Amino acid sequence: MGGMEAVVALLIAGALLFAAEVYLPGLIAAKFGFVALISAVVLAFVRFGASGGTWALVAAAGITGLGGFAYFKFFGRSSAARSLISHGVSVTPSPVHENLLNQTGRSVTPLRPGGIAQFGLERVDVVSEGEPVEIDQPVVVIGVEGHRVVVRPV
Repeated sequence: MGGMEAVVALLIAGALLFAAEVYLPGLIAAKFGFVALISAVVLAFVRFGASGGTWALVAAAGITGLGGFAYFKFFGRSSAARSLISHGVSVTPSPVHENLLNQTGRSVTPLRPGGIAQFGLERVDVVSEGEPVEIDQPVVVIGVEGHRVVVRPV
């Protein structure tokens, strides 16, 4: 195989390995493709000097750019990508303090609107309904939304 054929073969191999990466995740094919492209450029510089090496470098850069574009554009639609992407149902956690609904406690800090209130032995981050609440005032839980506990003065 002559010098030009070897350079062209390495460039084509690099392009095919980049194309295979769209279907074979893990960047293994792309790594081999990159090695093939670098080998083509080095061989072109050695066999054909600066002019031939520059053309091989331009071709390798184009292949790399097109390969990167194709990877980011089409990988998400490939069967390999679909097998890696979770399509499970996300579950919204139940409110942590739903047991406090309608319970009465006392503000431990001023609620302007957020602060801390105590219900029995448990201290909880709470938010007042809108009006400020001073320290050591009775409050009742009127809503629980996830981790947010809404209180109002009694």
